[in-house]
Amino acid sequence: MTWGGDDAVAGETCPLTMEYHECGSPCADTCSNPDTNQTCDSRCTDGCFCPAGMVVDDVTHQGCVPLKSCPCSYNGKTFMPGESYTSNCKTWYALLFPRLPAC
Repeated sequence: MTWGGDDAVAGETCPLTMEYHECGSPCADTCSNPDTNQTCDSRCTDGCFCPAGMVVDDVTHQGCVPLKSCPCSYNGKTFMPGESYTSNCKTWYALLFPRLPAC
């Protein structure tokens, strides 16, 4: 068993860009809901978590990403920050507004 700062739990490696912590929130912040941890009443648990300053990409499932790099989804299509989509003569931009990814 590997504990502490190593990225392994009971011999298994944490997926993608996650890292092991003995005490982390079971309510992970995500691209779709970056404030989940602030409203979570659950006690800490051991497991794989995103490094500080990162959230779980629950849109494209690419592991942990900085919040400013979160993609968004609109009409079944996924957009990265800065990409645009034109519909009915209007152009929509994938932005962080005010903190959430928004198309």
